[in-house]
Amino acid sequence: MNKKPVIDIRDLSYRYPDGSCGLESVSLQVYAGECLGIVGPNGAGKSTLLSHLNGILLGSGTLWVAGFKVERKHLADVRRKVGLVFQNPEHQLFMPSLMDDVMFGPLNFGMPEETARKKAEAVLREMALWEKRQRSPLHLSLGEKKKAALATVLVMDPAIVALDEPLVSLDPGSRKRMLRRIDGLAATRIIATHDLDMVLQVCHRVVLMDHGTVLAVGHPHDLLSRRKLLEAHDLEVPACLRQPKGEGRSGI
Repeated sequence: MNKKPVIDIRDLSYRYPDGSCGLESVSLQVYAGECLGIVGPNGAGKSTLLSHLNGILLGSGTLWVAGFKVERKHLADVRRKVGLVFQNPEHQLFMPSLMDDVMFGPLNFGMPEETARKKAEAVLREMALWEKRQRSPLHLSLGEKKKAALATVLVMDPAIVALDEPLVSLDPGSRKRMLRRIDGLAATRIIATHDLDMVLQVCHRVVLMDHGTVLAVGHPHDLLSRRKLLEAHDLEVPACLRQPKGEGRSGI
């Protein structure tokens, strides 16, 4: 892994319009080519943090992404570098056909229509969705919608892909295929999730968040073995890391 930070977050804070805390003095670096997991209970700030990476939300502090400071005058450049895949794919799929949805991003950024169509075809074939290209996204299965939402991001060739709960509600087969696709991406990946088994399988590092703050950062195997720490934040050690009582780590 190239030890060059592609995301540099310094003292990032954000409050929602009702005054509630979304993020509180978050500092974090993400390295080029890395797969970083972000875990924590509901309301920890995971999705809020992802929404700052391409300027959907703008908090106080500083955030640099792929050489650009995330601020209004640089949002177009930042959004070319960062693709965000929402937890609910229907928030990303809104055009009459799947092909229209996948072409929307390239066309919106000024790509010639023929070029956009060729890129969309390549991504849809890669995601095994080419035969569904003329269907309304509303008529796809949940697994197909998840893949389609990812396709709308990958067609832009982003340097960074941020995914919010990419495996939630998928059946085992769809989960396995989506996990394989995410693991195979060359882009830097940031994954917000409750799925700690996925973090163990694909992530190089993991961040534990709660109440809008970063509590711990470490290797997935090490951090996700800390029973007391996880349980204090409504998480539990993945089954594959648990040991019989009286053996191995103390769980601190």
